[in-house]
Amino acid sequence: MTTTLHLRKRGYDPFFDFMKGICILCVIWLHTMPKAETGAVFWGSQAVPLFLFMQVFHALKGGRIRFPDWGKLFRRIIAPYGVTLVVILLLTSWAQGRFRLTLRAGPGAYYPFVYIQFAVLIPLFAWLARAFKDHFKTALLASTLLASIASELAASWLHVPNLVWIYLCARYLFIIGLAAFWLEGRIRLTPWTFLLSLASLYFLWLFRYAHFKWPPLFFDTTWNQCHWVCYFHPAFLCPVLIGLLYRVSFKGLKKLLIVLGKASYEIFLAQMAVIAVLASLFRANKSLACILLAWILSLGLGLALHRLLARPRRRTTAPAAPGN
Repeated sequence: MTTTLHLRKRGYDPFFDFMKGICILCVIWLHTMPKAETGAVFWGSQAVPLFLFMQVFHALKGGRIRFPDWGKLFRRIIAPYGVTLVVILLLTSWAQGRFRLTLRAGPGAYYPFVYIQFAVLIPLFAWLARAFKDHFKTALLASTLLASIASELAASWLHVPNLVWIYLCARYLFIIGLAAFWLEGRIRLTPWTFLLSLASLYFLWLFRYAHFKWPPLFFDTTWNQCHWVCYFHPAFLCPVLIGLLYRVSFKGLKKLLIVLGKASYEIFLAQMAVIAVLASLFRANKSLACILLAWILSLGLGLALHRLLARPRRRTTAPAAPGN
């Protein structure tokens, strides 16, 4: 039995904003709620891989290889991120009574770095795979898998610091290859892809709960849910389940998640700032009131920031948001 999720390769597809809406809610959950107790590694932690799958799809859909537009990247990604970092550093320094310069200024601060690296590497891997003509998908899968394994081996042998590894996209490279299945305009959950997804879920359990380690093949890092073997789940099972939810959702919920998806990057920046500042003000306090405040401020400020930034973008061609 096969379940198929169809993706539009041309024009606007609201399903992607729907999926981004779910993903950004998962991001806030991961940064405010208990992870181990809620099994978030199996669903919430798949948000960033799904964003990256969408990024690859939109960079290569329609058979075109899109190289990054650095002007758009700066206006859409880099500049808002830089301003957010400055705000976080100023507010947290005020709250703590001392200035502390760090890139880890808020939860998820690594993501824009990974996004920009992907923007550069996606067309390069695709260009190399194009050399094999009729074997594009196989070449893309093989090259990114080899690059992923080589990265983990090198990181193990070189003892790469965890902080450096977090800001590198190396742990996500196999996603570029697996996204070749999305480029067909459909995601098929066949018995084989379902078994591969189950295998990924098993490895996620091993890495997260059984504390399984197998260096140098799998680099020993705190990001133990980010190994190449774990990405069959967000490649096949996750999007198909989200597709089923999209199909059965009532109109109001669908519209809400699409709105959140359109503002996903601004919400991401807002939650990064809000949670960092609240953590500085309330230290280890994770009361229900503090968590609710983080959610309300993250979503509210993120939506407001999106409306503010969307005004000048309407006068020009809007650049792709994270996940696009």
